[in-house]
Amino acid sequence: MQKPPIISNKSRLSAFTLLEITIAMLITAILSAFIYQAFSTFSNLLYTQQKVKADRHVVDVFCYRIKKDCYQARYINMNDVGTVILTDSSGLITYRFEEAFVLRDQYNLHTDTFRVHTAPLNYTFVANLPESIGLIQALDVQLLVDQRSISIPVRKSYTATDLMEANLHQP
Repeated sequence: MQKPPIISNKSRLSAFTLLEITIAMLITAILSAFIYQAFSTFSNLLYTQQKVKADRHVVDVFCYRIKKDCYQARYINMNDVGTVILTDSSGLITYRFEEAFVLRDQYNLHTDTFRVHTAPLNYTFVANLPESIGLIQALDVQLLVDQRSISIPVRKSYTATDLMEANLHQP
């Protein structure tokens, strides 16, 4: 009977044992779980911040538009259904206030939709004029954003000529 050949340490292949590979895979899995959790947390944080910024941007654009339109308007009126009508040198700009949005129609050519929640409008007619003329002197728009109310006060000063012309053109 022959003796099995003696294998020296020099001729052995170097390799990882099954236990070493298992430990390396376990460490990799734990690190991957931490990295995924951190990425998920930062993704959610980024999404939340972008939504807040987008909501603020809509409010800022709405405030800018209604103040600019009212400043440039010659007359501010309101119809029977609560639509604010601004008359300027180029035509009519209307604001229709709904509970969850505001529609702005400019000269029947372009409509903007502002996705903001609104409370009922507060307005004051010009004193010493028949209410049928309906010239608005003060308008207070309440926006509901992030469980708080934002007030947008708009005031309009009319010249004596504007008031006389509005009185002459009453229906």
